[in-house]
Amino acid sequence: MIVELDVFSGRPNPTWSVSAERSMELLDALQDLPPADQPSRKNGLGYRGFVLCNPDRVGGLAPHIRIYGGIVTMTDDRVQSYRDVHDIEHRLLLQASQNGYKTIVEGVLAGMPDP
Repeated sequence: MIVELDVFSGRPNPTWSVSAERSMELLDALQDLPPADQPSRKNGLGYRGFVLCNPDRVGGLAPHIRIYGGIVTMTDDRVQSYRDVHDIEHRLLLQASQNGYKTIVEGVLAGMPDP
């Protein structure tokens, strides 16, 4: 599974491969999410969350998964939105920081509203 930190416009976004152990943690967190009342809001510039590329459909999940603003959007033949009740977005921010993108993550966190 590949994770993309969707943050830049006009240049490549940071990406990293997820270890088998972390993939299992993510897959567990992506299970049994409650449906969202509305899809994720779109944001043109700056931080737009994370995109998980899952071409092998590991865990039976969609090949394209976006996590942003408390919403998990899975795209396959159709688009389904769920609430991020397992705090996946913050887990991925921690992973991004651990993968060498600490400065970017600090900027993202500075721009996020307090919970």
